[in-house]
Amino acid sequence: MLKISAKLFKKEVKVEIVKLFLDQVAGVIIAILLIVRIETKLEGLTNAIIQLSDVIKPTCKDQ
Repeated sequence: MLKISAKLFKKEVKVEIVKLFLDQVAGVIIAILLIVRIETKLEGLTNAIIQLSDVIKPTCKDQ
């Protein structure tokens, strides 16, 4: 009886470790996706600011 309980306990511990590992992996994947998404939006915003600054920038002829 005790041997069966010990084997069952070890199996449950292994299952819990795998669950914890998969939870951590899922968190990392979500974080990477969010970072990539933010980076893409930031790149678009930077390009828009550069285009606007080129339009607003006074030319040498105006001076």
